[in-house]
Amino acid sequence: MLEPASRRSSKVIIASGDGLLAPCAAQMKAEGCRIVVVGREGCIARSLSNIADEIFYFNPLATEFKQLNVKGGL
Repeated sequence: MLEPASRRSSKVIIASGDGLLAPCAAQMKAEGCRIVVVGREGCIARSLSNIADEIFYFNPLATEFKQLNVKGGL
């Protein structure tokens, strides 16, 4: 039998904005885990953001390359 996620970790990082992960995130939060979501602004489902303890936004890679002035492009 698997032990609860809260016994293995105190924080879970979800690198997705998919709302299908909300029920799993809610269960882990109920077991005592802190939920951190990483995704693009405007692309995180409300159901997931409502559960999250912290949310971090990032820019798409192409934007980062342009900001860094990398030669060759994508």
